[in-house]
Amino acid sequence: MVQTSNDVRLLVAEQKPDVSKPCPHCGKPVRYSINIFVEGNEPRLLVHCGGSGYEYSGEGCFATVAWNPEEQKWEPY
Repeated sequence: MVQTSNDVRLLVAEQKPDVSKPCPHCGKPVRYSINIFVEGNEPRLLVHCGGSGYEYSGEGCFATVAWNPEEQKWEPY
């Protein structure tokens, strides 16, 4: 199943990922909610800690982390 940008928007609205919560790898806030994406068939919200591509802030470790809506935290992906 291919996720569209609308699917991602719906998941974000439903799960409300908090980009101010810490990354499980570096402990810094994940930041940059505009870079949230979904990969594969499992509808999990993912983000690169500190941004992505040309928008990388230099802050954070750039690890891919997944939002856990039940526990309201980011976890390793």
